[in-house]
Amino acid sequence: MKVQITVTDNQGNTYLGEIELTSPDTSSTGKHLPKKGHVSPTAMQTKSIDFTLGVRAFLKRHIPGKASGHQKFVILLAWIAKGDTSKTVDYDTVVQQWNKVKGLTGGEFNPAYTTRAKEANWVDTPKMGAYKLQRDWKAAFGK
Repeated sequence: MKVQITVTDNQGNTYLGEIELTSPDTSSTGKHLPKKGHVSPTAMQTKSIDFTLGVRAFLKRHIPGKASGHQKFVILLAWIAKGDTSKTVDYDTVVQQWNKVKGLTGGEFNPAYTTRAKEANWVDTPKMGAYKLQRDWKAAFGK
């Protein structure tokens, strides 16, 4: 049986590979379990965060399945700030962009998302109504 494995490193790079699995029950197959699985180098790919994408394509690519509202907020904020942790983005800009992509974000913007993102140390508020990405912002991508 072949399985596909996806691994993501701390820099947000995703690596894909395939491995052949065999049954540990060697009595029925006569085969021995391999000591190491083989990962095809051609199957390896890196999927980095691409800020040149439009907002909809960016969100479709990077919002993980079953993402929380504060994860979606940080991913959208990352797109607006282009991953720049020194850039400040105001609340109105985030809400305006969120309203353009409600279908992807799951509905109306909830201001509680900002608080939860701050609690996760993904964003900071240097002043009221303004947000900056923190060093750990990529964790919102599920990476």
